[in-house]
Amino acid sequence: MQLIILFYNILNVVKPLHKKKIEKRKKITAVVFSLILLFLFSFKSNTITTEGIKVDDNNKLKSSAITLPIYIDDLGFGDYTWEEAASEDWCSGSGTNVDPYLLENLIIDGLGGFCIRIDNSKAYFTLRNCTLYNGYSGLDLNNVTNGNIIENNCSNNNFWGIDFWACYNSSFSSNIINSIITGGGICGEDSNNNMISNNSVFDMDYGILIEVGSLNEISGNNIYDIKDDFGILLLGASNNSVEGNEIDNCYRGIGLYSSDDNDILRNTVTRTTGGYSIFVGGSDFNHITENIINNNSAYGIHLIGCENNDLTENTVFNNTLNGFYLWDSHFNTILENDIYDNTENGIIFEDSRFNNISGNVIHDNTMNGAELDMPSENNLFYENFFHRNGKHAVDNGANNDWNNTMIGNYWDNYTGTDTSPKDGIGDVPHNFGTGIDYLPIVDDASPVITINSPNPGDAFDDAPNFDLSIDEDYLWDMWYTLDGGVDKYFTEFSGIIDQAAWDAFSDGNITLTFYANDKAENTGSAEVIVSKDTQAPVIVINKPIADKKISSAFRFELNVTDPHLDTIWYSLDGGVTNFTAATPSEKIEKAAWKAVAKGDITITFYANDTLGHLASESVTIKKVSPAAIGLDYGTTSILIALISGVAIIAIITKIRSKKQIISY
Repeated sequence: MQLIILFYNILNVVKPLHKKKIEKRKKITAVVFSLILLFLFSFKSNTITTEGIKVDDNNKLKSSAITLPIYIDDLGFGDYTWEEAASEDWCSGSGTNVDPYLLENLIIDGLGGFCIRIDNSKAYFTLRNCTLYNGYSGLDLNNVTNGNIIENNCSNNNFWGIDFWACYNSSFSSNIINSIITGGGICGEDSNNNMISNNSVFDMDYGILIEVGSLNEISGNNIYDIKDDFGILLLGASNNSVEGNEIDNCYRGIGLYSSDDNDILRNTVTRTTGGYSIFVGGSDFNHITENIINNNSAYGIHLIGCENNDLTENTVFNNTLNGFYLWDSHFNTILENDIYDNTENGIIFEDSRFNNISGNVIHDNTMNGAELDMPSENNLFYENFFHRNGKHAVDNGANNDWNNTMIGNYWDNYTGTDTSPKDGIGDVPHNFGTGIDYLPIVDDASPVITINSPNPGDAFDDAPNFDLSIDEDYLWDMWYTLDGGVDKYFTEFSGIIDQAAWDAFSDGNITLTFYANDKAENTGSAEVIVSKDTQAPVIVINKPIADKKISSAFRFELNVTDPHLDTIWYSLDGGVTNFTAATPSEKIEKAAWKAVAKGDITITFYANDTLGHLASESVTIKKVSPAAIGLDYGTTSILIALISGVAIIAIITKIRSKKQIISY
């Protein structure tokens, strides 16, 4: 607008000389005015969101600059080296650890190629809050170290959101990748020591792929709606960590092919549609631990051609076929898993040997708790607990053992007893038709819980800590309640009571009940009553009353109420000097009273409780001089007059008496 006004003023400086010039000037004015409007409209249109970019709160684009694709190669084969890029408006920094090169708030249309490509770089750099779309890949890195790729939107690309090869010591975190046309979210090849964390990857064929890489950490990613393959896949990749990822509604969950010594920890895999939740093929010495696997179309954990893997403390339930399926897999350990509600079997082996299965709770599976098919042999089952399966076990293999030399398994349909000796082992073997457990477990005793802390009557403001000891050989679950069992909070031997649950209660007594059950489904409990106290003491000053005139040290009287009262004290000088009161009613310190000047005096009484809550109340009185000893002048004068009068009367009376005596 200012440009238009300026142009108008310039045109009016020169006076028209004749009509033709006026007409000519009008034509020129119209052309120039149109060009100015076109320029202003073009400038404004650059701020319009490009078609295909999904704008939402997660993009976090504060301000954006639109630029062409960027190719940086520190060997000089690209459009820029880092030093050259740093001279452009869209790049800053010096490439050090404390001052990395920074590419931020860019919007780049890859035009079918790479939106941003960085090759042969060892400098520290950060790519943050950029939108990269319509490329073969949003971001392509080759032979790169020290990159920090954070909070970018790499959606709507043709093959990969982020693709990196031969990259080291780089971080890919909190990026959004969706709507990849024919490829996947993040692909790392021949790359080591990288972190891929907290990314959202969805609506594409593949999720996250690591091929021939080691020491990479894949954690906390949210992966869903993967249509054609795994949410996370390792190919020929060893010594990587896959931890704490959420994988939902994908074709398959987590896959390992020819990948050894990896940790698959605490992931959640739900609603896969293509048969495998966690699949391990031709891979050895992996640790698959504490994963939650449920509501999947076929298998929970499936091993084919694998050896020496640990499958430990996983919760595998409600899968369409089997919880665990091992085929041609040997020397593996299946330990302390919770396997239940699977439509066919809890565990099934085919052609699998020398596996160790112990400490599992296998229950409520529709067909069999455990099934061994030929030629599965030399597998060992002990200390497993079987409850309510269609059949607890079917052994169609050879030389499989259902107990070790000391103990067997628990069977909820065992009819024997444990009387002689009383050692937790049944007196007779358990024959389940296709196999025999010679040392079946008998367990009808509940866990014994000892509450070490808190102690009865302890008082707390915030939720208290607790510490337990539990005597139980086959401990399974532990939890506590604050409301008699309505809401359960699962826990360990020690911790802090849930603060939100604690906050829901008013001040007063609260009963903490701790529970534990064992693998035989025996439950024990213990409780402790503690006190919740969030309020300060309440002080009411009965004496002295406000504005009372007092000349000497006096007795105060208070009502102080608090269930956990600690100390009462007072001050006559605003808290500079304090005097402890042994009781709510006693005499003010004479020395303290004597030390204060006459006039208005504010006495402040304080009280705290054992939790540190403090209260105070004040009263203002007047200190005056004590009254003088003896009678005042007026009273004295009256008394003298009265006494004098009485004396005169007495004298007159005496004189008259003497006169009367003489007259006689």
